[in-house]
Amino acid sequence: MLTVANTKIENLEGVLESVIYTSEETHFTVARFTYKESEPSITIVGNIFSANVGEKLRLSGVWKKHAKYGVQLEIERFEVILPTQKESIEKYLASGIVTGIGPSLAKRIVKHFGDSTFDILDNKPERMQEVQGIGKKKAAEIENSWKSQRNRHEMMLFLTSHGIKGSRAAKIYKKYGGNLVVMIKNNPYRLAVDIDGIGFLTADKIAREVGIPEDDPERIQAAIMHIMGEASSQGHCYLPQEILIDRTYNLLKVDPCLIGEVLQKNIHEEKLVAIEDPENPVYLKRIYFCETQVARYLRSIMRTSFSIEIPQFAKVIHHIKKTMNVELHPEQKRALELSLSNKVSLITGGPGVGKTTIIKALVSVLQRNDHRIALAAPTGRAAKRLSEASGSPASTIHRLLHYNPHENAFEYNKDQPLEIDWLIIDETSMMDISLSYHLLSAVPPGAAITFVGDCDQLPSVGPGNFLGDLIAYDGMPLTRLTHIYRQSTDSSIVRTAHQINSGSLPQIANSEKSDIFFLPTEDAQQGAEMITNLVTERLPKKYGFNPMHDIQTLVPMYRGEVGADNLNALLSQSLNTSQKKISTGKFREGDKVMQISNNYEKDVYNGDIGIIRSVNRVDHTFSIAFDHREVTYEFSELEQLVLAYAISIHKSQGSEYPVVVIPIFTQHYIMLQRNLLYTAITRGKKMVIIVGSWRALGIAVRNVESRTRYTKLTHWLST
Repeated sequence: MLTVANTKIENLEGVLESVIYTSEETHFTVARFTYKESEPSITIVGNIFSANVGEKLRLSGVWKKHAKYGVQLEIERFEVILPTQKESIEKYLASGIVTGIGPSLAKRIVKHFGDSTFDILDNKPERMQEVQGIGKKKAAEIENSWKSQRNRHEMMLFLTSHGIKGSRAAKIYKKYGGNLVVMIKNNPYRLAVDIDGIGFLTADKIAREVGIPEDDPERIQAAIMHIMGEASSQGHCYLPQEILIDRTYNLLKVDPCLIGEVLQKNIHEEKLVAIEDPENPVYLKRIYFCETQVARYLRSIMRTSFSIEIPQFAKVIHHIKKTMNVELHPEQKRALELSLSNKVSLITGGPGVGKTTIIKALVSVLQRNDHRIALAAPTGRAAKRLSEASGSPASTIHRLLHYNPHENAFEYNKDQPLEIDWLIIDETSMMDISLSYHLLSAVPPGAAITFVGDCDQLPSVGPGNFLGDLIAYDGMPLTRLTHIYRQSTDSSIVRTAHQINSGSLPQIANSEKSDIFFLPTEDAQQGAEMITNLVTERLPKKYGFNPMHDIQTLVPMYRGEVGADNLNALLSQSLNTSQKKISTGKFREGDKVMQISNNYEKDVYNGDIGIIRSVNRVDHTFSIAFDHREVTYEFSELEQLVLAYAISIHKSQGSEYPVVVIPIFTQHYIMLQRNLLYTAITRGKKMVIIVGSWRALGIAVRNVESRTRYTKLTHWLST
């Protein structure tokens, strides 16, 4: 762990002596650097792009003290200094830095051009042919290599001067190469579109520095697209035009009339889509396409006839009673009958109301008649739960549709539909409008679909409100399950979840027979200490729960004393004694981590949690155990992972854990919402422990004003 040793900026000149480690992806480098002949070399760390051993560098940085490796200079800026003396120039060229020049040729070049060697290489490289042994082809090779070296240094220096360093700078150079400076000066806003991790604000800062006027149409257009992208990340499919212009004005502070003109130009050029409607909705083109096509596919499926024969319902009930030994509640019978008599149907309800029983019954009936069934869910963990609950194979929607990561496309689509008779989708609340489009486009017209989900949980992370919009559509065959079954009423977790969902402050007694507990504290720091003690000491000792595999801390936010970042640091320190770090030290061998993006090649998905088992510093790889399966990662793939001792409630959707620990404090005020708390509590299978204040809990229960999403799927279904 690095600690500040001296916050004063240090400026040094010296020679890059050796490179201990460097990442090809991020260019994070650990090296030895000599800046005084009489002094031992020092360790420097930071992002060094295209610097070679033996080169003279000018560095700016801050001294930091590493707990294991001692004092190091953390580089903030660097540049290459070319030597000026003949002997140094010859040594520099002889090092192999320039392709085509070895020691003997370096000697002849410097003998011929002397101190002017670098000036000749910069300005008159064709004169290299004056040197014995250098012909036209060789001169061109030397010129290209020299210009490439100089260009890389200049480009990275330019980016560094604008506050862009490390992997971002490397990505930009890789994308634009020698055209980088010209491109940025002409249209810096392309950075926000072309480069992951660079948003509008960074691009706009560079634009203002290179002299782009504040009312430049390119700037306004980039801001509009930024606002639309932000709206999409917040779950909206569109923004009303008035709100879009207002948000753009608040960002840029330019004439709203200019914003309106640029907006209309974008609409005219079909970069955005506007709808004639009292709200004047404005869509990103791809989201408009997905939302309208989802409605079209659903209407088409609902209008077509069944391609299979459905048995009489009396025979269905008899079969279920005989094979499953269960007497269905009238609500369940209605849900099953609606599913079997409609091409598209929807079943919704909270925990313990029998959704799983209906899925098992539906699968049993369809399998008895040899119908081709597919069961799927949006995430890997949700698919695994569905498979376990139904007793039949289930997959992620991406796997069902055979997603091809190399082509970023699905093999099953409108041109090659799935070969199925019936599709059952669980955890429908997690489906965004894009995934809904890809799924429905691959459903053959004769097949039927049953959607199952809990409409009171958090909506999808991506844009849209698919489940909510289906429920709001009057033409959707819908069953709301409300009856809680006896085995579920014995669970305090289930009772508490339903109390919260109804808007009642839950009664949590903390009795020995209970499976949900509330530990009160108003102090966030004390809460963090209580959570750490619960996970690492109390729960393992009293109940035998494994702190790494059985207990999951779910948090509303990342920041603060009881946020995910701080709790991860505390829990990692307590539960993981390994000192074997990976690359920059963000993770250690033995850490609990979570995948935060789908990686189809590795068969690892957003939300999957595993343990880092081994680290290979020679090959720059490490392995993670996911559910008894080990997966190998490159050091360059670290950005796909976060620590997972504590994760956000949003990331827990579709998952269940034996024990859930939830901090609820007033400092989480902005995120305290009923559906967030409800989702967190329903993730716990055996035990739920809430740590925090009753006041914060009350705020969450009363707050049903979760952000309204701008969607029009219900409208498109009705037209």
